[in-house]
Amino acid sequence: MVGKLLKHDLVALFRLLLYFSCFALGFAILSRILMTANDTLAYVFMLFSLYASIALIFVAFIGSLSRFYKSLFTGEGYMTFSLPVSVSKLLISKLLSAIIVTLAGFVVFFICLFILLTGLPADTFVEVMHALGSLFDEIGALLAYDPLITVELVIMLLVAIPNSLLQFFFCLSLGQLFSKHRKGWTFAMVVLSIVVLNILNAYCLMPILNVLSEVNGHLALWGEIIVLAGLDVGYFFLIRYLLSHKLNLVV
Repeated sequence: MVGKLLKHDLVALFRLLLYFSCFALGFAILSRILMTANDTLAYVFMLFSLYASIALIFVAFIGSLSRFYKSLFTGEGYMTFSLPVSVSKLLISKLLSAIIVTLAGFVVFFICLFILLTGLPADTFVEVMHALGSLFDEIGALLAYDPLITVELVIMLLVAIPNSLLQFFFCLSLGQLFSKHRKGWTFAMVVLSIVVLNILNAYCLMPILNVLSEVNGHLALWGEIIVLAGLDVGYFFLIRYLLSHKLNLVV
């Protein structure tokens, strides 16, 4: 059932992203063609392509939040919660679809960037590729020197990617508790959560991680992994509780 829910969410989200992707790629290709002719318009279209591809990432993120809210907390929620599927599966579907479309936005951005880079003068292109090659060589040498870092970075990535999405899902779930001024309350929850987390990070987490890093760099990485994983699990179960016991479908 999760697969069917995921497919439905992905179709809705990719339909939204299709236009931005076409604009970004179209401007990148047009800019690349104009670069060959040394046309000054090439740089105008280059900016359009970069702006459109960057906007695509934000649209993917915001579109995922909008999809989460619309399908669960509006009139569509009556149909969603009538499906023979658990709240956990609904939440997993929303989270996976949001991660997939956000990553797709990054993929389109890098494709546009690569197309634009190939239009640079040969000397500049070689310098850029050489710089990137040196960076990857340094990263590869570090990972080869300490293979455990590779495992830690992969785990860090796995727990960090859903963190922001779950944070906003949680704020949306809190905001739906109010029957009036939902958007205002939701915005307040988002601001409050960002402020509180930044304060806790600056005055609680970072000092602890700094102490751990002085003892051993791996300890600091695992400390951050544990905190992020704890936040992910906490957000998930809090959202599930709110959707299971505190759902307020006001249309």
